[in-house]
Amino acid sequence: MTLMLGGNQELCKALIPDFPLGCRRMTPGHGYLQALTKPNVEIRRSEIKRFVAEGIELESGEVLKVDAIVCATGFDTSFCPRFPIIGRDGNLQEKWQKETPKAYMSCAVAGLPNYFGMSHAQHPTANPPQKHRAHLANAPRSSQSSSAPTRPSDTAASSR
Repeated sequence: MTLMLGGNQELCKALIPDFPLGCRRMTPGHGYLQALTKPNVEIRRSEIKRFVAEGIELESGEVLKVDAIVCATGFDTSFCPRFPIIGRDGNLQEKWQKETPKAYMSCAVAGLPNYFGMSHAQHPTANPPQKHRAHLANAPRSSQSSSAPTRPSDTAASSR
């Protein structure tokens, strides 16, 4: 990223995360970082006070004159299901409201062996990488052919 930002320390400090690749956000698209280094681009990290007829007024009072404003207002990242999902450990909806949602490879949830999804908790995007799609597609077939126990009581019974 430093190379793509032309070594610009201000941009590097503002844009390079302090966490590993793929953990919270995807890498920027091809050409995105390079575009931020162009002479006709100015990065502003000031607080917005309000929108005005001419553009955007910053907290400093400065007005940025713009032709268009595009807002990304945020996303619901709670990963809490909108309906009850009852599994071995109770209702997933209630559980994820109380604690940090967790999922195996972003598609399988502990205590819910038959519940698979394409973008559960800890998934970087709604369009999962190929390895996740392949894992999800093969999961029902794998579990049907596996001799692994599917319920805690099966483990106890098989160990007797």
